[in-house]
Order: sequence, then structure tokens, then C-alpha cells
Amino acid sequence: MSITLNRIPVLPTSLYVEGSVGRPSATLAGILHGVQQAALKSPTIAACVAVNVVVMYYIVSFLMSRNTTPLVGYPRWLGSYAGALRFFVNSQGMVDEGYRRYKGRFFRLPLWTNWNYIVTNEKCIEEMYHLPDDVLSLRYAAHDELAVPYTMGQQIHDDPYHLPILRGKLTRYIDYLVAECLDELPMAVEDEIGKKCGDSWQEFNAFDVSIGIVARTFNRILVGAPTCRSAHYTETCKSFAMNTAMIGLLINLFPSFLHPIVGRLFTRLPYLLRRTLVDLGPIIAERKAAKAEFGDNWTDRPNDLLMWLMDAAKGIEQEPARLAIRVLVINIATIHTTAATFTHGVNNLLDHTEYIDALREEAESALHSHGWTKQAINQLVRSDSFFKESSRLNGLGTSNFPRKALRDITFSDGTTVPEGSYISSAWSVHTDEEYWPDPMTFDAFRHIQDNTVGGKANNSSGFIRTNSRYLIFGHGKYPCPGRFLATYILKATLAHILLNYEIKASEQGRLPDILFQYNRSPNVRSTFMIRRRKVA
Repeated sequence: MSITLNRIPVLPTSLYVEGSVGRPSATLAGILHGVQQAALKSPTIAACVAVNVVVMYYIVSFLMSRNTTPLVGYPRWLGSYAGALRFFVNSQGMVDEGYRRYKGRFFRLPLWTNWNYIVTNEKCIEEMYHLPDDVLSLRYAAHDELAVPYTMGQQIHDDPYHLPILRGKLTRYIDYLVAECLDELPMAVEDEIGKKCGDSWQEFNAFDVSIGIVARTFNRILVGAPTCRSAHYTETCKSFAMNTAMIGLLINLFPSFLHPIVGRLFTRLPYLLRRTLVDLGPIIAERKAAKAEFGDNWTDRPNDLLMWLMDAAKGIEQEPARLAIRVLVINIATIHTTAATFTHGVNNLLDHTEYIDALREEAESALHSHGWTKQAINQLVRSDSFFKESSRLNGLGTSNFPRKALRDITFSDGTTVPEGSYISSAWSVHTDEEYWPDPMTFDAFRHIQDNTVGGKANNSSGFIRTNSRYLIFGHGKYPCPGRFLATYILKATLAHILLNYEIKASEQGRLPDILFQYNRSPNVRSTFMIRRRKVA
């Protein structure tokens, strides 16, 4: 050590700038100027100063901090960036550790630019999900986490008029929307699977198949047919969803003052918007012309999201580019999450093939009684429980998407979350043995008794029923508005595949996609085998 220390040069006296009377200047400006000159003369000095400044910062932060909410996942003296790095590579372990050590309380996790307060107290979870938007905001958290100005456009944050449309219309027109999806889904499955396989086993990429079916089926109610069947359009929607997540993460690795520069360097928004307008531009122009010509007498007015947006948009939001970006943004919340959930379900089914016959028999009985209708899908009680169990064990992440505190919030247990921090709930509750007997065992039908009424899934699907112990779709005032349609599509897709195809596991290894890194199943495969089923 002495040899190493001897190699570090002595701090030069030029650190202080000489004053007019030949004495060192004690002013801050003089000291800073001296440090600057010393750094220019010796990079080693600059490095020493930087290291000492960082060390002093963390020491002062440690001594001055009065926040009593426990930290998780790293030695505090290493600083929050050490914890953020660990969270980046092992968020599941950190959340599980915090839940195990501080169940019934709050604990803190460091992110790159903020703190995420994880709530595990059931009463506080209920309080969190019922706070008003001007106190605890999902929209403001998304603005920061997804770097919205550079991935979606600032207007999505400033004027989120699409949100009340989704909350109102998706419920009001649920029968019509489900019928549209059920009409499109068999054609989507046929194009993604049926045309590519025959009587012999054929290998398919699980996620590619799932996302193709989901993107096309969902877009039937977003933009209508035949646009939803355009490969160019659906590929753009898929790319936009992935680019938003990845570029938002990349931008947030940089300090906030660099975001305007980094955001403009990395954004793909203008390119993807141009691609979208190739498909949606002519449709928007045609619909505007029809509205102008027929007004309220337009008898064959489309009943889809794009039309709802056109009816509600004001001012500049009526421009085709502004309408198109709203459609892309809504695709983010539907395509990848639903496709990933279905892929998890397939993998769980292939790990537990003993459930295949029971699920197939239920689908045959429901379709025999009701045909390919919403009423038939409501009868898929086993399928409903199957997907709820799969999502319980394989949430897409480690906690709910955080909400941002817009002012200091004090909860009933006395915990105060400071303004600007994030708050979330841990999905470790889904594997808590206090609430779920033998929680790590996949029991596909464990939810049937609780979530059924009169032989059918309650409230269209027990899968969508939220509470403080089951938080896949959020909870409280504004759970995911698309969860009703998502569950119909999930159950209908599984039923259609089981009725028309045989399925078995392939020999491929773990899925590399980031969407699947939190799966608790030991055998997450990237592909599966399918062949047409011979029906007597």
C-alpha cells in the first residue's frame, strides 16, 4: 500500500489562486479555479478529487438521511447506484427479500433516478390503489419511466383523452367487441399456425405465434378489418411496443439534463409514425370525408377505437399523425402483455399435460351448447382458473407498474412517502403461503370455487377480479381497463387451439426474451410442437 500511496503526487500549491497581494485566495471561485487548473495538469489529481467528492457525498447523505423506511438489497454505505445496478440484474431477488424481511411494512428499492417504495401491508395497499390521481399518479410515473416525450410524444402525457374513452367504451360495448374479436381470432390462428402445419408435428416459436394472434385480434377492435390483417401494420405495432420499453430504459440510464439530447438521438418515434401512417393515413382521410358528408346520418359508421378517437379529438389532436400515435400507444398496453401471458400459460400447460383433456372437454361442451360466442367463453371456468394460476406464478415483472407521488403521502401505518418518489406493490404476495396454500405448486383449478357463480366465471371472468392479494391487473379505482377483453382472447385462443390442434413440448431451452425472465416455472421454452388434431 505504501508503494501505491507514494505514486500519488502531492497536491500542488497551485490549488489556490494567488491573490493580488501574493497570498492564496480563499474565495470559492478561487478554489474552483485552482481545482480546475490542477485537474488539467494532472488527471490523477482529478480522479482523486472526484473519488473523494463521491465518498464525501455518500457519507454526508448517510449521516443526514432521516428516512426510516428500510433499504433492501445492498449495503447502504455503497450508495443507491449500487442498489440500482443490482435491481437491474436481480429485481426478483430484491423484491422477494424485502417482502420476506418487511412483510406488513414498507421498504425501499433504488432505481437509477428515484426510489421505489414497496408496500406490503394489506390496508396500505388498499389505500394506495384508491388515492386520487392528483396525489398518486400512474401517468406521471409512465412519463418518467418510459421517457414519454421521446418515445410517444409529450401530448400523450399532457392530454390523455384516450383514457376515459377506454374506461367507458370497453365496458359499454363489451358484447360487440368480444363478438368482433371472436370473429377474427380463428382466422388469425389459421394464418399463424394452420397454414404452416399439417398432420405431422411442426415446431413454432411460442411468443411469435402468440403475439401474431393477439396483435391481429386486438387490432380488429382498434382499427377494424382489413387493416388489422396487414402484416406491415401489425409489425409496426409490435416494433413500437418493444422500442418504447427499450429506448425508455436507455434514456433513463443518463442524467435527466441529458435526456433532450439522448432522447433525440435514440428515438424511433418519427420513423415508426411514418410507417403507421402508410396504413392508417388513408383510413383516417376516408372516415373524415364520410363524417363531413353524412354527419349523424352515417349509417355504417365504424365502431372501433380509431373512430372513438376521431370523434373525441379536438384541435391539433385531429391530425392523422396525432390519431395514429394514440393507436400505437394503446397497442403497447395490449399486445405484448397479453401475448406474454398466453406464452406463460402454454408453458405451464406443457409442464402439466394432465390438464389438457379437462380443458379440451370443457371447451367442447361450451361450444356445443353456445357456439363460438361470448356466452361460450363465459362457461370456460377451468380455463379461467388455469390462466389465473399461471399469471399468479408468472407475473410480467416483480411488482405493479409504479405510481408517482405528486406530494408527500402519509399512510395509516405512519409511513411517509416523499413527493417525487414511486410507490408500488410487490407481486411476492402471489407466492405468500399465508394466502395461497402450497404457493409454489401449480394447481390449475385452485381458483374455481372462489371465482364462479352458477357454473360460469363470475363478472365475465374470475381471472379479472382484483384484490390486495392478487394484483396482476392492478386494483382499486382504475385496474387495467383492457383486462376483460384480454381474458376473453386468452381463453378463446386456448380453446380454439385445443379443439383443433394437438400440442406438446419441444426440446428447446429457456426463453431468452426479457419479458419472461420472471417466470417461476423451471421449464420456460422458446418453442412448442403443434399438429392438426384428427377429430372423429
